[in-house]
Amino acid sequence: MNWWQMETKEAARRLETDEKQGLTSQMAAERLVQKGRNELAETDGKKSLFWRFLAQFDDFMILLLLGAAVVSVVISRLSGENDVLDAVMILGIVVLNAALGLFQESKAEKALEALKKMAAPHARVIRDGIVREIPAAEVVPGDLLLLETGDAVCADGRVVESRSLKTEESAMTGEALPVENISRRLA
Repeated sequence: MNWWQMETKEAARRLETDEKQGLTSQMAAERLVQKGRNELAETDGKKSLFWRFLAQFDDFMILLLLGAAVVSVVISRLSGENDVLDAVMILGIVVLNAALGLFQESKAEKALEALKKMAAPHARVIRDGIVREIPAAEVVPGDLLLLETGDAVCADGRVVESRSLKTEESAMTGEALPVENISRRLA
């Protein structure tokens, strides 16, 4: 459906949204179940501890050290000595480095998750004719969003009414300054 080409009243009719009262709480709950949460799906699935440990060896210097350990063992064997102490020391350092890297990576991931939870955005919507603040992830198609200066738009939407609207579009266009939009009332 080309929602952006529809008249506002037609879009509201198709979304079964009252232009003044918004959705009912029951309709919003049904749409949340039907359409899912308003959030990006995690594309990078959690890797197992084993694979994350192996990923620590994906560095040129680490591979160079492992190669040096192999060369050390080969030279030791060819010269008739069974001295593998150098190779064991190199391997020990590489494994310790990988373990420390895995530990630091895990701490960083936990810190990032905590920050995501702390910075979880909220949205102001009109439901049942009442302005409510809800988690942005619970915004559903047909919700009437209320935006104020500095708010981030948490979902696709249509501007129904605006006064002195400026949008910061740098993520889409690269434009550094907010872009002024025409004030309007679409009905």
